Amino acid sequence: MNAGWSSLDARVISDLPEPVDQLLQQHLGGNGSGAGHDGRTFRITVGRVTDSREGLKVQLPGSGTEAWNVHHRDNAFWVPGLFQAEIGERHTELRVEDALLGQTSTHLELFSLAFTEAHRAGGWLPLHAATVARDDRAVAISGVSGAGKSTAVLRLWNRGFRVVAEDRTFWHVDSGRVAGLDRCLRVFDDSVARFPPPGRAGFVGRDAKGKGLLPLPPSEQDARLDRLFLFAPGEELTAARRVRAVWEMSGVPLTGRSRDVAQRGVARLMPLVHAVGVTRESVLDDVTAALSGSVPVTR
Repeated sequence: MNAGWSSLDARVISDLPEPVDQLLQQHLGGNGSGAGHDGRTFRITVGRVTDSREGLKVQLPGSGTEAWNVHHRDNAFWVPGLFQAEIGERHTELRVEDALLGQTSTHLELFSLAFTEAHRAGGWLPLHAATVARDDRAVAISGVSGAGKSTAVLRLWNRGFRVVAEDRTFWHVDSGRVAGLDRCLRVFDDSVARFPPPGRAGFVGRDAKGKGLLPLPPSEQDARLDRLFLFAPGEELTAARRVRAVWEMSGVPLTGRSRDVAQRGVARLMPLVHAVGVTRESVLDDVTAALSGSVPVTR
Protein backbone atom coordinates (compact mmCIF):
# COMPACT_ATOMS: atom_id res chain seq x y z
CA MET A 1 0.00 0.00 0.00
CA ASN A 2 1.29 3.46 -0.90
CA ALA A 3 1.59 6.29 1.62
CA GLY A 4 -1.38 8.21 0.24
CA TRP A 5 -1.88 11.56 -1.40
CA SER A 6 -4.52 14.26 -1.88
CA SER A 7 -6.95 15.01 -4.68
CA LEU A 8 -8.90 18.17 -3.81
CA ASP A 9 -10.21 17.45 -0.27
CA ALA A 10 -10.05 13.64 -0.58
CA ARG A 11 -7.33 11.28 0.63
CA VAL A 12 -6.24 8.70 -1.96
CA ILE A 13 -4.97 5.34 -0.70
CA SER A 14 -3.91 2.81 -3.31
CA ASP A 15 -2.42 -0.62 -3.86
CA LEU A 16 -1.18 0.38 -7.31
CA PRO A 17 2.43 -0.30 -8.30
CA GLU A 18 4.50 2.73 -7.32
CA PRO A 19 5.21 3.98 -10.89
CA VAL A 20 1.49 3.84 -11.74
CA ASP A 21 0.54 5.49 -8.45
CA GLN A 22 3.04 8.30 -9.05
CA LEU A 23 1.72 8.87 -12.58
CA LEU A 24 -1.83 9.03 -11.23
CA GLN A 25 -0.76 11.47 -8.54
CA GLN A 26 0.87 13.74 -11.12
CA HIS A 27 -2.32 13.77 -13.18
CA LEU A 28 -5.01 13.87 -10.48
CA GLY A 29 -3.23 14.89 -7.28
CA GLY A 30 -3.13 18.19 -5.46
CA ASN A 31 -5.69 20.15 -3.52
CA GLY A 32 -5.54 23.17 -5.80
CA SER A 33 -6.72 25.62 -3.16
CA GLY A 34 -4.89 25.08 0.12
CA ALA A 35 -7.86 23.16 1.54
CA GLY A 36 -7.18 20.20 3.84
CA HIS A 37 -8.81 16.80 3.84
CA ASP A 38 -12.52 16.74 4.55
CA GLY A 39 -12.68 13.11 5.65
CA ARG A 40 -13.35 11.82 2.13
CA THR A 41 -11.32 8.86 0.90
CA PHE A 42 -10.70 7.16 -2.44
CA ARG A 43 -9.51 3.57 -2.07
CA ILE A 44 -7.85 1.91 -5.10
CA THR A 45 -7.23 -1.83 -5.28
CA VAL A 46 -5.89 -4.14 -7.98
CA GLY A 47 -7.63 -7.41 -8.76
CA ARG A 48 -10.30 -9.15 -10.72
CA VAL A 49 -13.26 -7.04 -11.82
CA THR A 50 -16.30 -9.23 -11.29
CA ASP A 51 -19.26 -6.86 -11.55
CA SER A 52 -21.95 -8.70 -13.51
CA ARG A 53 -24.95 -6.51 -12.72
CA GLU A 54 -27.24 -5.25 -15.40
CA GLY A 55 -26.89 -1.54 -15.98
CA LEU A 56 -27.36 1.19 -18.52
CA LYS A 57 -24.57 1.31 -21.08
CA VAL A 58 -23.01 4.39 -22.63
CA GLN A 59 -20.11 4.77 -25.02
CA LEU A 60 -17.49 7.26 -23.93
CA PRO A 61 -14.58 8.37 -26.13
CA GLY A 62 -11.20 6.91 -25.27
CA SER A 63 -7.73 7.16 -26.77
CA GLY A 64 -7.61 7.66 -30.52
CA THR A 65 -10.55 5.96 -32.17
CA GLU A 66 -11.42 3.75 -29.20
CA ALA A 67 -14.64 4.06 -27.22
CA TRP A 68 -15.36 2.54 -23.82
CA ASN A 69 -18.56 0.66 -23.09
CA VAL A 70 -19.26 2.01 -19.61
CA HIS A 71 -22.08 0.43 -17.61
CA HIS A 72 -23.68 2.39 -14.80
CA ARG A 73 -26.36 1.80 -12.21
CA ASP A 74 -27.28 3.65 -9.02
CA ASN A 75 -23.94 4.84 -7.58
CA ALA A 76 -21.63 2.51 -9.50
CA PHE A 77 -20.11 2.27 -12.94
CA TRP A 78 -17.83 -0.31 -14.53
CA VAL A 79 -16.08 -1.39 -17.70
CA PRO A 80 -16.44 -5.19 -17.80
CA GLY A 81 -13.16 -6.97 -17.24
CA LEU A 82 -11.20 -3.75 -16.71
CA PHE A 83 -12.44 -1.31 -14.09
CA GLN A 84 -15.18 -0.74 -11.55
CA ALA A 85 -16.13 2.13 -9.25
CA GLU A 86 -18.47 2.40 -6.27
CA ILE A 87 -19.03 6.12 -5.80
CA GLY A 88 -19.94 7.54 -2.40
CA GLU A 89 -20.25 10.99 -0.90
CA ARG A 90 -17.57 10.22 1.70
CA HIS A 91 -15.90 7.04 0.44
CA THR A 92 -15.22 5.73 -3.06
CA GLU A 93 -13.92 2.26 -3.94
CA LEU A 94 -12.07 1.79 -7.24
CA ARG A 95 -10.86 -1.56 -8.55
CA VAL A 96 -8.72 -2.13 -11.61
CA GLU A 97 -7.57 -5.27 -13.42
CA ASP A 98 -3.81 -5.80 -13.37
CA ALA A 99 -3.79 -6.14 -17.18
CA LEU A 100 -5.01 -2.54 -17.55
CA LEU A 101 -2.07 -1.00 -15.71
CA GLY A 102 0.30 -1.33 -18.65
CA GLN A 103 -2.05 0.71 -20.85
CA THR A 104 -1.11 4.18 -19.64
CA SER A 105 -3.56 6.32 -21.59
CA THR A 106 -6.41 3.89 -20.89
CA HIS A 107 -6.06 3.69 -17.14
CA LEU A 108 -5.52 7.47 -16.86
CA GLU A 109 -8.78 8.08 -18.73
CA LEU A 110 -10.75 5.65 -16.58
CA PHE A 111 -9.27 6.96 -13.34
CA SER A 112 -9.95 10.54 -14.48
CA LEU A 113 -13.57 9.60 -15.12
CA ALA A 114 -13.82 7.94 -11.70
CA PHE A 115 -12.17 10.79 -9.79
CA THR A 116 -14.37 13.37 -11.52
CA GLU A 117 -17.47 11.34 -10.68
CA ALA A 118 -16.36 10.89 -7.07
CA HIS A 119 -15.56 14.58 -6.64
CA ARG A 120 -19.02 15.41 -8.00
CA ALA A 121 -20.57 13.12 -5.40
CA GLY A 122 -18.50 14.90 -2.75
CA GLY A 123 -19.95 18.28 -3.71
CA TRP A 124 -17.55 19.54 -6.41
CA LEU A 125 -18.85 20.58 -9.83
CA PRO A 126 -16.17 20.05 -12.53
CA LEU A 127 -15.83 22.86 -15.05
CA HIS A 128 -13.86 22.86 -18.29
CA ALA A 129 -12.68 26.38 -17.54
CA ALA A 130 -9.58 28.39 -16.70
CA THR A 131 -9.60 30.13 -13.33
CA VAL A 132 -7.53 32.98 -11.93
CA ALA A 133 -7.72 34.66 -8.54
CA ARG A 134 -6.69 37.72 -6.62
CA ASP A 135 -6.63 37.33 -2.85
CA ASP A 136 -9.76 35.32 -1.93
CA ARG A 137 -11.81 36.06 -5.07
CA ALA A 138 -11.70 34.15 -8.36
CA VAL A 139 -13.02 34.37 -11.91
CA ALA A 140 -13.40 31.47 -14.35
CA ILE A 141 -13.27 31.68 -18.15
CA SER A 142 -14.73 28.99 -20.39
CA GLY A 143 -14.97 28.36 -24.10
CA VAL A 144 -14.37 25.73 -26.74
CA SER A 145 -10.83 24.43 -27.29
CA GLY A 146 -8.84 27.04 -29.18
CA ALA A 147 -10.93 29.95 -27.92
CA GLY A 148 -7.92 31.48 -26.20
CA LYS A 149 -8.21 30.40 -22.57
CA SER A 150 -4.54 29.42 -22.12
CA THR A 151 -3.19 32.63 -23.65
CA ALA A 152 -5.63 34.68 -21.57
CA VAL A 153 -4.45 32.89 -18.42
CA LEU A 154 -0.80 33.52 -19.32
CA ARG A 155 -1.49 37.23 -19.83
CA LEU A 156 -3.38 37.44 -16.53
CA TRP A 157 -0.53 35.62 -14.77
CA ASN A 158 1.81 38.19 -16.34
CA ARG A 159 -0.38 40.89 -14.78
CA GLY A 160 0.03 39.37 -11.32
CA PHE A 161 -3.10 37.24 -10.98
CA ARG A 162 -2.84 33.83 -9.32
CA VAL A 163 -3.55 30.88 -11.64
CA VAL A 164 -5.88 28.32 -10.05
CA ALA A 165 -6.52 26.13 -13.11
CA GLU A 166 -5.84 26.02 -16.84
CA ASP A 167 -8.93 23.99 -17.78
CA ARG A 168 -9.63 21.56 -14.90
CA THR A 169 -11.54 23.75 -12.49
CA PHE A 170 -13.64 22.34 -9.64
CA TRP A 171 -16.25 24.50 -7.91
CA HIS A 172 -17.57 23.48 -4.48
CA VAL A 173 -21.33 23.79 -4.68
CA ASP A 174 -22.01 24.59 -1.02
CA SER A 175 -19.05 26.80 -0.08
CA GLY A 176 -18.39 28.45 -3.45
CA ARG A 177 -14.71 27.57 -3.10
CA VAL A 178 -12.83 26.97 -6.35
CA ALA A 179 -9.85 24.68 -6.94
CA GLY A 180 -7.86 23.20 -9.80
CA LEU A 181 -5.99 20.02 -10.67
CA ASP A 182 -3.70 21.40 -13.37
CA ARG A 183 0.04 21.21 -12.71
CA CYS A 184 1.10 23.08 -15.87
CA LEU A 185 -0.06 25.73 -18.30
CA ARG A 186 0.21 24.66 -21.96
CA VAL A 187 1.46 27.55 -24.09
CA PHE A 188 3.52 28.21 -27.20
CA ASP A 189 7.04 29.59 -26.88
CA ASP A 190 6.24 32.92 -28.55
CA SER A 191 3.38 33.55 -26.10
CA VAL A 192 5.71 33.10 -23.13
CA ALA A 193 8.26 35.39 -24.76
CA ARG A 194 5.59 38.08 -25.14
CA PHE A 195 3.91 37.63 -21.74
CA PRO A 196 6.45 36.12 -19.32
CA PRO A 197 4.90 35.26 -15.96
CA PRO A 198 6.71 36.50 -12.84
CA GLY A 199 9.45 34.20 -11.56
CA ARG A 200 8.68 31.47 -14.06
CA ALA A 201 10.75 28.32 -14.45
CA GLY A 202 11.48 26.74 -17.82
CA PHE A 203 9.27 24.28 -19.65
CA VAL A 204 9.16 20.77 -18.18
CA GLY A 205 8.05 19.10 -21.41
CA ARG A 206 5.70 19.46 -24.36
CA ASP A 207 2.22 18.21 -25.16
CA ALA A 208 1.15 16.44 -28.35
CA LYS A 209 0.56 19.78 -30.10
CA GLY A 210 4.05 21.05 -29.34
CA LYS A 211 2.96 23.47 -26.62
CA GLY A 212 5.40 23.93 -23.76
CA LEU A 213 4.37 22.76 -20.29
CA LEU A 214 4.93 25.66 -17.92
CA PRO A 215 4.74 24.63 -14.23
CA LEU A 216 2.10 26.45 -12.21
CA PRO A 217 2.98 27.54 -8.67
CA PRO A 218 0.81 25.85 -6.02
CA SER A 219 -2.23 27.85 -4.97
CA GLU A 220 -1.90 28.24 -1.21
CA GLN A 221 -4.96 30.43 -0.58
CA ASP A 222 -8.64 29.57 -0.76
CA ALA A 223 -10.68 31.58 -3.24
CA ARG A 224 -14.39 31.76 -3.97
CA LEU A 225 -15.79 32.08 -7.45
CA ASP A 226 -17.25 35.51 -8.18
CA ARG A 227 -17.89 35.29 -11.91
CA LEU A 228 -17.88 32.92 -14.87
CA PHE A 229 -17.18 34.41 -18.30
CA LEU A 230 -17.93 32.65 -21.58
CA PHE A 231 -15.90 33.23 -24.72
CA ALA A 232 -18.34 34.57 -27.34
CA PRO A 233 -18.07 37.48 -29.80
CA GLY A 234 -19.14 40.14 -27.32
CA GLU A 235 -22.81 39.28 -27.68
CA GLU A 236 -25.67 39.02 -25.22
CA LEU A 237 -26.09 35.42 -24.07
CA THR A 238 -29.63 34.21 -23.55
CA ALA A 239 -30.50 32.31 -20.38
CA ALA A 240 -30.94 29.12 -22.41
CA ARG A 241 -27.51 29.50 -23.97
CA ARG A 242 -25.89 30.10 -20.58
CA VAL A 243 -27.55 27.00 -19.12
CA ARG A 244 -26.44 24.90 -22.08
CA ALA A 245 -22.88 26.21 -21.82
CA VAL A 246 -22.65 25.38 -18.11
CA TRP A 247 -23.90 21.82 -18.67
CA GLU A 248 -21.44 21.37 -21.53
CA MET A 249 -18.48 22.56 -19.48
CA SER A 250 -19.44 20.45 -16.43
CA GLY A 251 -20.05 17.19 -18.29
CA VAL A 252 -22.61 14.42 -17.91
CA PRO A 253 -22.71 12.63 -14.53
CA LEU A 254 -23.15 8.85 -14.51
CA THR A 255 -24.23 8.03 -10.97
CA GLY A 256 -27.16 9.04 -8.80
CA ARG A 257 -25.29 11.05 -6.16
CA SER A 258 -23.32 12.86 -8.84
CA ARG A 259 -26.46 13.76 -10.79
CA ASP A 260 -28.02 15.28 -7.67
CA VAL A 261 -24.96 17.46 -7.05
CA ALA A 262 -24.68 18.43 -10.72
CA GLN A 263 -28.30 19.59 -10.93
CA ARG A 264 -28.01 21.59 -7.72
CA GLY A 265 -24.62 22.95 -8.75
CA VAL A 266 -25.68 24.17 -12.18
CA ALA A 267 -28.66 25.97 -10.63
CA ARG A 268 -26.42 27.68 -8.07
CA LEU A 269 -23.76 28.57 -10.63
CA MET A 270 -26.11 30.26 -13.09
CA PRO A 271 -26.25 33.64 -11.26
CA LEU A 272 -22.47 33.89 -11.60
CA VAL A 273 -22.47 33.49 -15.40
CA HIS A 274 -21.94 36.86 -17.06
CA ALA A 275 -24.66 37.64 -19.59
CA VAL A 276 -22.30 39.15 -22.19
CA GLY A 277 -19.66 37.03 -23.89
CA VAL A 278 -16.00 38.00 -23.72
CA THR A 279 -13.50 38.10 -26.57
CA ARG A 280 -9.74 37.71 -26.82
CA GLU A 281 -9.54 41.50 -26.87
CA SER A 282 -11.83 42.16 -23.89
CA VAL A 283 -11.11 39.27 -21.53
CA LEU A 284 -8.20 40.85 -19.65
CA ASP A 285 -10.09 44.04 -18.86
CA ASP A 286 -13.27 42.10 -18.05
CA VAL A 287 -11.51 39.82 -15.56
CA THR A 288 -9.61 42.70 -13.99
CA ALA A 289 -12.83 44.68 -13.59
CA ALA A 290 -14.69 41.68 -12.16
CA LEU A 291 -12.07 41.09 -9.48
CA SER A 292 -12.07 44.78 -8.60
CA GLY A 293 -15.86 44.68 -8.16
CA SER A 294 -16.73 46.98 -11.06
CA VAL A 295 -18.58 44.49 -13.31
CA PRO A 296 -22.20 43.93 -12.22
CA VAL A 297 -23.44 40.35 -11.95
CA THR A 298 -26.40 39.83 -14.27
CA ARG A 299 -29.01 37.55 -12.71
